[in-house]
Amino acid sequence: PMICLPEHRFAVRSRALLVYYNLKLVSLLLVAGLLLPVGINKAGINKAGINKAGANPSVLAFLTNQQADTVSVVDTVSSEVIATISVGKEPAGITVSKKENRAWVSNPGGKTVSEIDTETLTVIREQEVGDGPLALVVDDSRSLLYVADWYLNKITALNTVSFDVSATVNVGKSPSGLVMSPDYRNLYVSNRDDNSITEIDLDEFSVKRSAVTGERPFGIALSADGSRLYSANVMSNSVTVIDLQSMQPLQEVVVGDRPYDVAIAADGQFAFVTNQYDNTVSVLDTEQLKEIKVIEVGEYPEGIDTHPDDKHVYVANWFDNTVSIIDASSLEVVNTIDAEDGTRAYGDMFWSAQVGKQ
Repeated sequence: PMICLPEHRFAVRSRALLVYYNLKLVSLLLVAGLLLPVGINKAGINKAGINKAGANPSVLAFLTNQQADTVSVVDTVSSEVIATISVGKEPAGITVSKKENRAWVSNPGGKTVSEIDTETLTVIREQEVGDGPLALVVDDSRSLLYVADWYLNKITALNTVSFDVSATVNVGKSPSGLVMSPDYRNLYVSNRDDNSITEIDLDEFSVKRSAVTGERPFGIALSADGSRLYSANVMSNSVTVIDLQSMQPLQEVVVGDRPYDVAIAADGQFAFVTNQYDNTVSVLDTEQLKEIKVIEVGEYPEGIDTHPDDKHVYVANWFDNTVSIIDASSLEVVNTIDAEDGTRAYGDMFWSAQVGKQ
């Protein structure tokens, strides 16, 4: 049997007393609401992503940080970063599933795509895809992930179950933006170095039509009813509005310096456009098709997306390492969130815990 020396007995007793008083302290903190139970982080989100109040599903924002090789996860109720996930090299694009607990990140520097479990907030797997994966969009109806390859001028369809390549289709030069029609029938691609938009039939996975834009189209968005496409044209400092029935431009609206991406909010009333060199967001009236306000945000804004509540617009400020939150009613910045180095968040950044019910 082990012999306990006097000093050892003292150490055992001291540790026992320490454990006892720590447990008492933990109990008092739990009662006071100053400490959360195991499995709940400081933002009140458990592993299922449900707010601790249990009344409403939590909405998380996934923000790619290109210089940090990470993704910041923000609880949009508390506006706090609740997790930081290491991904591939130089992450840029982001898309999330509306039916599964999954998000995907493009890593152009590593030529890969990372898949994230949105419940455990961990990377499940990483897959090499072409030479320059950038824009992403997930097709939940077909279990496919569409990846725009900047260098190979094609769109790759990855099977989200096997992560194998299902099909590819050639598009214009330097495909940079992707958006899918609400009925999952068509995919639209902005081709930066061709000054064009390509329409892809997703049943056939082939090119149907194309439209001309301003100079260097990048980020694109669809109107609330899916009848119009808005293209941010980086070099012509404009947004091209395209009628998707005729696939013809309706109007070109002048915005700020180096527009990058577009988001629609307030029941389709406004289009918000990030202007990189101006550190601003232009607000377009979608009925009048003209700029009605300019909002100052952080330095070098790029990715922009609308919260599922349709009332708040999140803007990723690349050089500030922050995200500006705009109220879509007052058209003012109401909050700023710190992320990590090189925040871009280009794509669909919002995931809801109420997956499968949307």
